[in-house]
Amino acid sequence: MSIYTEKCGVDIIISDEELQQMVVQTIEKSGKTSGKMLILPPDHTRLNSMAGRITEIVWEKYASSWTIDIMPALGTHAPMSDAELDLMFGKKIPKELFLV
Repeated sequence: MSIYTEKCGVDIIISDEELQQMVVQTIEKSGKTSGKMLILPPDHTRLNSMAGRITEIVWEKYASSWTIDIMPALGTHAPMSDAELDLMFGKKIPKELFLV
C-alpha cells in the first residue's frame, strides 16, 4: 500500500514541525495503528531529499508500536557507513534497523 502527501511550489518552505505533522497525517491515512513497516529511503547521495529526517520522524513516533526496518535504496552505491547513516538519518535510530 502506498500513501503519499505533497506540498509543493517554488517558494514553499516546510518547517520541521509542519514536516512532522505531514508525516503523522500520511501514516494515519493508512488506518493502521501497529504492525510492520519497511521504509525505503534514498541513501546519503540524496541528502537534500529530507528522506533522512522523514525516516527519523517515523522512527521517533512509531517505534514503540510498529516493527520498523529501514532499507536505504543504494542503487549502484556501496552500503552506507555508520558515519553516512548518521549524516542522513541522525544518531537516534539503532543501526540494526538498517538493512543492506
